[in-house]
Order: sequence, then C-alpha cells, then structure tokens
Amino acid sequence: AFRTQGIFEPKEALRLGLPLGIAGAIGTLMSSTPQYFVAASYGPEMVGILAVVLYVFSLADLFGGAYSQAWIHKIKEHSTPYQQLKYSVTVGMFSSLAFIPISILGVWLFSALAPIVFGERFTLNISEATPLVIAVSLLPLGHLVSIAMLVRIAYKQSLVIMSLSAISVVFISLLAIPTLGISGALWAVATGIAVRVGAPLIYYRSVLLRGDEN
Repeated sequence: AFRTQGIFEPKEALRLGLPLGIAGAIGTLMSSTPQYFVAASYGPEMVGILAVVLYVFSLADLFGGAYSQAWIHKIKEHSTPYQQLKYSVTVGMFSSLAFIPISILGVWLFSALAPIVFGERFTLNISEATPLVIAVSLLPLGHLVSIAMLVRIAYKQSLVIMSLSAISVVFISLLAIPTLGISGALWAVATGIAVRVGAPLIYYRSVLLRGDEN
C-alpha cells in the first residue's frame, strides 16, 4: 500500500531515500546494459552506433521526466492513492498517445540526419525504429506512474519495479541481441519501459479496483 507523506527524521529520510537513489541508478544503468551484449556479439563499431541511438533515447527520457514532473502539483491535489494513481495513469495514457506522432517524427528526422552527421554506415531501419518509437512513446506514462508512487513515498516499491525492469532488459538482451543486433537491443529497452509501466499497475491493481482506499 501507499504511504502517507510527512516530515522525516534524518534516519528516516536516509532509510527511504536510499532505495530511491538505488532505483535511479538502476534506471540509468538499464538503458546502457544492451551495449555490453552488443559488444560481445558484434564488436565496438556496432556499440558506437547503439550508443548514439541510446544517447538520443536518454534525451527523450530526460524530456519525458521533466514533462511528468510538471504534473506533481496536480497529482498531489488528489487525496487518496486511488485518485492519484488513476489521475496519473489517465494523464500518462493521453500523453503517451500524443507522443506517438512526435516520436515517429523525431525518429524519422534522426534517421535522416544521422548518416550526414556520423557517416553513411550509420543507418536506422524500420526494424530498429519501431522499438525506439514504442520506448519513447511509453516514457510519459512510465514517468507519471512512477511519480504517483513517489508522491506517496513508495520508494521501496519503486526499487523493486526498477529492478524488475532491469532484469527484463537483461533477459531480452540475452535472447534478442545475438540474432537481431541493434534492433534486439532497442527491443530490450522498450521491454524495460513496458515493465516499468505495467508492474506498478499490477502491484496496485487492488487500489485501482477498489477505488476507496485512503
């Protein structure tokens, strides 16, 4: 269950803040993990291409996080966990739908400009663009659901969910990268974002279904 916000003692702040810090570190590591599998299967040249793509994804992730932060005061206006989570999911779903055409346009521009900037060997085909668009489009929903948890001081749950997300990235990387290369790496990232969205909704399904928990 969600916890109620309050004033912390230093020890309490450390106890709750440590899981949040670790979750943030896992989230940062999650998007870079596929590079190690690409390096093992394809060598440094492919890693360089993937690193550029993941850098662009990281910029989109930062933008999605900043966008989601703007909704914190609106989320806090709702008094119960159900209302906060439902509001976050609603805003997140509409935001992610709005991000689909933006993501498609952004990935298309990136695929057109990347060979000019980085050389003609740098290309992004449809099999690589598809998971990238999906991952970027899911970012607003993922961030807003995470913020709904953090508003209620659900730091330990956030750590568990980020850990599950990271595990899913490693698992898909092991399965997909040896045969699909960069496309497999991007599907691993997209899977990690999908787990970050789906896991808290499954975890808090009772709150969403009851709708009356305080």
